[in-house]
Formats: sequence, C-alpha cells, structure tokens
Amino acid sequence: MHPVEYPSNAHFSPTLGVSHNAGYRMFKAGDPATKGIQRVAEMGKLDPLDSEVAAAKQAGHVDAIFTTGPLNALPGALTATLEVKDTHPFVSLVTMIAPSPDWFTGAANVQLHDGHRWVDTLAVTIYGWDAGTNAGTTFAMKGAENSPHEPIRLLTTSHFQRNGEVVPVGTVTFKRLPETRMQSSSIQ
Repeated sequence: MHPVEYPSNAHFSPTLGVSHNAGYRMFKAGDPATKGIQRVAEMGKLDPLDSEVAAAKQAGHVDAIFTTGPLNALPGALTATLEVKDTHPFVSLVTMIAPSPDWFTGAANVQLHDGHRWVDTLAVTIYGWDAGTNAGTTFAMKGAENSPHEPIRLLTTSHFQRNGEVVPVGTVTFKRLPETRMQSSSIQ
C-alpha cells in the first residue's frame, strides 16, 4: 500500500506488451512520452500505442504483441504468454496507474536472452512513472496539460515514497515455459 492518499479504487488499466529488438523503445526516463504512452498514462487506453507498436512491427523491430484486461483488485496478478525469439530478445510493457493524472508503470527493454542462453526466471521490480503530459499532482487530480510536455520521469512524490525511499508499484516476473521459447509475465 502506498503511504499518501491511496485511492480506494486503485487499479491498473489494460496492459500492452511486446517482444522486440534493440531498435525499439516503448518508453525511457528523460524522453518525451509518445502519443500512445500519453493516452495509456492519462486514460488507460491502448490506442494509439497499439498503432505505434504495429508500425514498429512493420519495420521489423517488434515481434510478438500481447494485451491483458485491467487489474481491478489490488493486490492481484495478471498473466500473459508470448513468444520471445533470438532476434527479438527484449520485452517491454506498460499500464496506467489508475486513477491518476498521467502516471503509468511498466518494464522497458527487459533482456531475456543474453546471447548464450534464455533466462529461466527473472523478477523485475516496477515503479511509477510520470508521463510529463499533465500537471496533476495527486491520484485523483487532473491538472492542465503541460505545454510543452515534460520528459518522462520516475515518480518520487510522497505518494511513492516511504521513509525517504521510492517504493515500487509491483513486480513483473518472467518465466520460461518448459521445452519452448515462450515467456510468461505477470504484474503483481
């Protein structure tokens, strides 16, 4: 549970994730949010991020794509399965922290193949991110649109700190399925 103003209706929106190569980046601290990341972060909608991903797939940077429904009961878990290939050994995923002005969480550029072998299990701690598109400062507060948009940054407000330390919003666990090159991820 987060320490300040934790909303009774806290949840995660639907998730969109992809396997990809080094030529694709879903989000990165310091970069501006794409229109797709903005819409996920502000509204929990997967479009136009799905179109951005489709364009990256067409260019050969994205391979497998998955989506999930929302995670309405927290704490909770979601599970998805996707194929990860040698040519596309990274996984990235994103979901809205809801309610919020423009906050999201996810994992970016998680490498599941080190060039020699596949990772059997990998747990990635995920944190809250501010998309930099809205000036709201609390879970329930929608502010004015930031003009210009600010870069994506780690959420370090009191809502995401305990004893001076930034607290995670969950864990994504990747597990290799037996006798295949399938990876499973879950957000908890």
